[in-house]
Parts: sequence; structure tokens; C-alpha cells
Amino acid sequence: METRRAAQGIRYAFFTSFITLFIGCGQAKAQELEQGVAYFMATTGVGMATIWTMDIIRADKIDIQDGYLFAKESGTDTYMLPHWIAEYGTSVLLITGAYGLHEDKSWGRDVSLLALGSLSYTAMNSMGWTLGKKERLPYAIPMVLSFTGSMISIAILL
Repeated sequence: METRRAAQGIRYAFFTSFITLFIGCGQAKAQELEQGVAYFMATTGVGMATIWTMDIIRADKIDIQDGYLFAKESGTDTYMLPHWIAEYGTSVLLITGAYGLHEDKSWGRDVSLLALGSLSYTAMNSMGWTLGKKERLPYAIPMVLSFTGSMISIAILL
């Protein structure tokens, strides 16, 4: 029950950051838009890492009988480690890029564009998994928002 509440809280935080970013797009200056992108990236990066960590700890959707290095999605032969590396790597890039944008570092825009490209890929790639089973459909909401948010954020930064 607490895990469900935590997941709902993360989805709410992600959704509010998404809305905050894009409501201000029409009236904001370039610097304000970049700060909105940084907020979106940081929230998304933390949210992705948190959701994956909760799913891994719960281990109800993965088979860990051979250990985490050889964990598979339950009922399949699909190894999870490469996917986890991509998801956590994207999270780290998003948080790092958000810091770079927020602090106006010379590398902030480049890392942010790389992170947002990674986010758009992981969000779109994971949609196939989401649409595969009806009980996974709630995961589609953050994926669609992530993909849409990454495309709009890339346009803002370019």
C-alpha cells in the first residue's frame, strides 16, 4: 500500500513539473524556459530512478533467482540489466544536465540535449512493453509525458 502511495506521489510530482514547464512557455524568457527545462529534467531523472528502484526492491515483476546481474523479466527470457543501465544512465544524465542548466555551466546545454535524447528514446522504446499488457497501462502516462516533454525541451534548448 505504501509503495502504491509513493508511486502515485512520484507520478503527481512528475505531472506537476511537466505542467509547470509548459504553462510558462508562452510568456517566459529564454532563461526562464531553460530553468523550466532543468526542473523538468531533474524531476524526471529522480522519478525514473525512484520508480525503477522501487520495482527492483519489490521484485514482483522480475525473476531474481540467479541474482540481480542475471535478473529476467518474469515469464520471459529478457535480461533486465541492460535495460536498467539505460534507465539509470538516463536518470544520471537528466540530473547532471539539469544541474548544468540551472547553474549555467558551459557544458549544461550539451549534456541536457544528450539526456533529453536518451529520455525520448527510453520513453518510446518502453511504450512497447507498456502496451503489451493491460495492467501496465498506468506506466504509459509518465512515458508519454516524458517523450512529449523531452521533444518540447529539445526544441526550447535548440
